Amino acid sequence: MGVGATREDAALPATCGSLPLLRNDALKRFFTRYRGNPPCVSSTYGRWEEADLTELAGIIQRIPLWRTSRAVDELGYLLLDRSRLAELTEGWVPVVTVYGPAILTHQNCD
Repeated sequence: MGVGATREDAALPATCGSLPLLRNDALKRFFTRYRGNPPCVSSTYGRWEEADLTELAGIIQRIPLWRTSRAVDELGYLLLDRSRLAELTEGWVPVVTVYGPAILTHQNCD
């Protein structure tokens, strides 16, 4: 599966082969606190708190993604896509990559 895939194409894995991009399982630990029921933008009983979104953004922005071309390879990092928070859930995180909008999938805590 190629990196930089969009939601329509495929999802970005949080691992490359058997090498985890986040050796400390930061995403898994982050989502574990919700016990399988993370907040939802449209929920009346639990919404994302700014502090949680800031923490998640900090985890996401440490995930590298190389933009490759015939001329030059550039190191970039993922960014949490706050314009698409309605899509954010435990194993599905909207991100912006050096290639454009994408979805980061990872092994969730379930």
